[in-house]
Amino acid sequence: MIGRKFHYGWAIVLACFLCCFSYGIFYTFGVFFKHLQMEFGWSRGLTSTIHSLHWFFFPISSLIIGWLTDRWGPKLPLIGGATLLSIGTILLSRVQSPAQFYAFYGLASMGSGIIWSLPAATVQRWFVKKRGLALGIVASGVGVGYGLSPLSSLLISSFGWRTTYLILGSGIWLVLAFATWIIVGNPHEKGLKPYGMEHNLTAYTGLEGWEVTRAVRGLCFWQICAMHVCHLFALMIVAVHLINFATDTGITEVQAATAWFLVGLSSIPGRIVGGHIGERIGYRKGFIICGTANALALLWLVGVKSPWMLFLFVIFYGFFYGGQTPMLPGLLADFFGLKPLSTLVGIQLFTGVISGTTGPLFAGFIFDRFGDYRIAFITASCFWAFTALLALPLKEPTE
Repeated sequence: MIGRKFHYGWAIVLACFLCCFSYGIFYTFGVFFKHLQMEFGWSRGLTSTIHSLHWFFFPISSLIIGWLTDRWGPKLPLIGGATLLSIGTILLSRVQSPAQFYAFYGLASMGSGIIWSLPAATVQRWFVKKRGLALGIVASGVGVGYGLSPLSSLLISSFGWRTTYLILGSGIWLVLAFATWIIVGNPHEKGLKPYGMEHNLTAYTGLEGWEVTRAVRGLCFWQICAMHVCHLFALMIVAVHLINFATDTGITEVQAATAWFLVGLSSIPGRIVGGHIGERIGYRKGFIICGTANALALLWLVGVKSPWMLFLFVIFYGFFYGGQTPMLPGLLADFFGLKPLSTLVGIQLFTGVISGTTGPLFAGFIFDRFGDYRIAFITASCFWAFTALLALPLKEPTE
């Protein structure tokens, strides 16, 4: 029985890992950024609005898919989201106007809710023992997805940006089709109990959890959402503008794309360690450590002038940014149980609409006004610090 639970449980980890991996499609935008500028003649501020549009649709999609997952399981929401994500990306290869690009990028973003609310909730339903480690491994899929950025750079140099979008969209469809085939929403569907249940019967009661309406009435849930809002504002500034910043300093596009890949690569051990350590010392303490570390890292980025300085930044930043990622769903599961988790993760992501859309816009317009990113990166450092400060008074809800 233990072997069978182990087999199914880690198959679910793989499926959820692949869901997270697919977010790499959106992290390639920094590689496409200047090519789109040359194609359409846009300013950086205006080009930044494309990814800001994504952060309008992504939280809405996450909320809808989270709600559907809680009620119907992950298979149908996953295949539906995968279809929107893949078709939208493929259609980007055919655009002839900025309006079409907005429409197709928005279509792909409407499928992107499968990337986090669905896998973060699903994998935690399969584990009592080693839940934090499993969540960290799943979250590391996003880090592996960063590898699509240097791949995209190479494909663009060989085939152009349009064909690159066609290749990426088709490839992601195959990945997500496989994930849909193997994913199972609940161990009971296979006649099993969650992995490690026999060692921790008390933790299994978390499968019941709070009602959504009860959770959202309390201050604690909105404190966690505020942490996410600050985290996202800083994160999106770096995600959209790091490659532009690097090439502005004389670093080559290939080196810059490689540095962005290293953010994802170093985030892999960060996500795994973050999930494991968060389970050991508490996700709140882990969030404070990671937020403080990244606030300091952004101050270093302001002074980057050479490739070695950039690579040092991305390794440090990637580790602690990655470490913070599994801590938000971990906090929600610890505080409110697993029953409402997909919906609560979706609501939490939805609260980031404003910060996710305004972060890249803010940095783009700051560059257009002042000719550099120093003010934007210092502001991002402050927002990373805010994530730690907001976590300090956080307490588990009692009613």
